[in-house]
Amino acid sequence: MDKKIDPRVINYRRCSGKYFVRERGFVEFKLGYFHKWGVDSEELDVGALNYTIGIVELPSGRVVIVMPENIKFIDVD
Repeated sequence: MDKKIDPRVINYRRCSGKYFVRERGFVEFKLGYFHKWGVDSEELDVGALNYTIGIVELPSGRVVIVMPENIKFIDVD
């Protein structure tokens, strides 16, 4: 049986992982669509701290920021 993939997300890599929500802590997701790597930053007393992030779309349409170490790409057969 072939699984049908939504044509809107066919060009994105499937992934699983977890992202951080300030009020709730880490939230796990079993399926997401990786869009691209990006850069985020935080202002500190001594300057800015830049770091790499992953931009992931969840099946609900919500877009979340995921730290690279919290992304697992799902191999497609």
